[in-house]
Amino acid sequence: MRNQAPSFNQLAAMARAGDPRAQYALSAAQSARGNNAEARYWLEQAAAQDFPDAVFTLSAALLTGASGATLDPVRGREGVARAAELGAAPALRLQAALLAHDGGDAGAAFGWLKRACAAHDAAALTQAAVLLFALDTEDEDASAMLHLAARSDAAAAVISIRRVNLGRERADAAAAQNLYGQLRKAGYPIPPHIAEPAPGAAASADAGAIADGAPDIERAFEKLRGFSWPAPADAMRVCASPRLDRIEAAFAPEICEYLVAAAQPKLERGAVSMGDGPAGAVHAHRTAWCGTFHLGSTDLAVTLAARRLAELAQISFAQAEPVNVIRYRVGEEYRPHHDFLGPGEEDLRRRGQRVRTALIYLNDGYGGGETHFLSPGVKIAGRTGDVVTFDNVDAGGAPDVSARHASLPIDAGEKWLASVWYRDRAYTP
Repeated sequence: MRNQAPSFNQLAAMARAGDPRAQYALSAAQSARGNNAEARYWLEQAAAQDFPDAVFTLSAALLTGASGATLDPVRGREGVARAAELGAAPALRLQAALLAHDGGDAGAAFGWLKRACAAHDAAALTQAAVLLFALDTEDEDASAMLHLAARSDAAAAVISIRRVNLGRERADAAAAQNLYGQLRKAGYPIPPHIAEPAPGAAASADAGAIADGAPDIERAFEKLRGFSWPAPADAMRVCASPRLDRIEAAFAPEICEYLVAAAQPKLERGAVSMGDGPAGAVHAHRTAWCGTFHLGSTDLAVTLAARRLAELAQISFAQAEPVNVIRYRVGEEYRPHHDFLGPGEEDLRRRGQRVRTALIYLNDGYGGGETHFLSPGVKIAGRTGDVVTFDNVDAGGAPDVSARHASLPIDAGEKWLASVWYRDRAYTP
């Protein structure tokens, strides 16, 4: 018989008696009731006793501003590092991302992710798997990691189904059929480009062996030592004004699907900059939804993909804004606009001009939705993993009006896109 969860009053009594786990749980319960001051108090009490998840929650808020916290990147990073040392799985994952973001020791970054994987943290296993798949789409350790993670991680489940759609040899079609049903039952928003596996599909011999075994974490991370992305195809110059390049299949479908899944819980109505109007305002000009990977809410897989995108865009990663993943559904669009900032915008003074844009097309199989550059009359319908980069300023650094573009309305399905803007100087949040 399962132990019954303590009542709210019992939890409060345990918290007052000094139990840090109860204090952390009581903080969550008070937050759910809208009692923010009480929630904060008990969170701080648990953190004062070095309860790992409490230390992480407080520290991450200093990086994101969650729950009304004042941004304090220095204290936030220190706290995340402390929570990682204490073994909090989200802190282990975020510490890996922070080290990779700063361009520090890549081995140390992977070391933190490895520690989370060794504890069978599903989110960490999924990240490691998609990075291994970037090196070898049939990697057996990546397949085993994904299989284990898919039991509790929606991103892993969706990627598992997508691999069956792609015909990967080590993909388990029977398991994917079950996962698809579980996701639908749970109300997960499965994108239309993820096809339901055929009923009664059998697992391959390789997939069956993977399902019966545990991932070899040591071997997997030995393969990730000195990780670097495979060489991409050569960039194709689409037009000279604006300077517009395209690189086909620069990213594997697995990392593209990961970006889609990781962005799902972050989606908010897309905002636009309207000159002298409020910054980041919702407007009918843009009807898509966006998920942003801010420094305090990103991860190692996203960060390494962002670093790779900067290389492909031939610009310093230090100039990159956070990755935005954008979802367009039927009828949604982004009407003609420029990515550069106007002379009256406060953001231009504070952070500098947006000189370049890079896009990753994360899926295909949708209707409409081309990226339309109006001046040269170019329309791009990217396929999964394609990268497009273009300049927003001319050779002298002045805004280039020929870079005016639109995302045309979707006729069928959904379009998913990752977008990064690059400033003319190191970006500061």
